[in-house]
Amino acid sequence: MTAPTTNTIGDVDFTVPIEDRRFEDYVPGAVYFHGSITMKEEDILRFARAVDPQGIHTDPQAALRGPYQGLIAGDRHTCAGDRPGARVSRSKPDRGLVHTGIEVLKQHGEPVLTMTAVTFVLRRTAPDEAASDGYS
Repeated sequence: MTAPTTNTIGDVDFTVPIEDRRFEDYVPGAVYFHGSITMKEEDILRFARAVDPQGIHTDPQAALRGPYQGLIAGDRHTCAGDRPGARVSRSKPDRGLVHTGIEVLKQHGEPVLTMTAVTFVLRRTAPDEAASDGYS
């Protein structure tokens, strides 16, 4: 397995643009920090009203009475991620599975969301080449 890398993700992290990216372009063990953003109340309200209309995300007064005692951004609004693992699919060998570990931190480093997403990604190599490509 390739040694983990740590850097800020950007266009230079992949040799191909996202629309041409295939399974072989993902580096097992790579870790990327997506940087930080400041979420303003109007950003939280706009996103939540369109995507996640729950009172803790859309109603500042109701959110004060909730478990967080204030308005919070929804999980879909706060996601960022890295890529801890990858393997060729056993049931669909023309694809690989990329396991994306996601951790979102508050401004002082406390985690507010952790999850793992699994994504099917098309492969460039033929399925019969799986044993020689380093991912099987």
